[in-house]
Amino acid sequence: MSGIITDKRQQILDVAKELFATKGYSATGIREIAEKAGLSLGNFYNYFKNKEDLFQSLLDPQNIIQHLSEIKQMLNDNFPFNFKDIIKSVKTVVDSDFHLYRLIFIDLTEFNGMYTDKILDRIITEATETFNSNVKNSIVGTIIKDEDYQFYIKAFIISTLSLLVVGNILPSANFNGTSDDDYIAEKLSNVILHGILL
Repeated sequence: MSGIITDKRQQILDVAKELFATKGYSATGIREIAEKAGLSLGNFYNYFKNKEDLFQSLLDPQNIIQHLSEIKQMLNDNFPFNFKDIIKSVKTVVDSDFHLYRLIFIDLTEFNGMYTDKILDRIITEATETFNSNVKNSIVGTIIKDEDYQFYIKAFIISTLSLLVVGNILPSANFNGTSDDDYIAEKLSNVILHGILL
């Protein structure tokens, strides 16, 4: 029986994610979500307290961290020389579940970023812990400069996620019409690692 409950809950989440991402939070009603998920309005409340509880479940930091687990592992494998592959993996993750990442913009406008801030805090904390415990001692001072890496980690995460999500939404930000993941990852990693100076 718990498998059926889990499946139905996931079905509600999937339907809500698509509706929120395409129509917005305010324009999407619980009744519409329930109907599209194939259950009654009353049955909806067996799974979620209200619409905000459902939205919060979609933007649960643990949900996002699971999406990014492969990237966390990549920090241990030949970093920083695999920066291009890390960016390519982030792009693949964002592209594969774009509706989820589009919810970040809805959160920023409808909830003042309350849920996105928790996600970013969790990603930054995990990336910093992984860098400090597994990478920093072996490459700082030999391969990369000794800097304030907390700043760079924040800047990389925020700018890369923002750029990749915005690139999917706005035609003018779509990387000169290319969708070649290698090209995009190469250019971004080159700027991050080397800048634009000769």
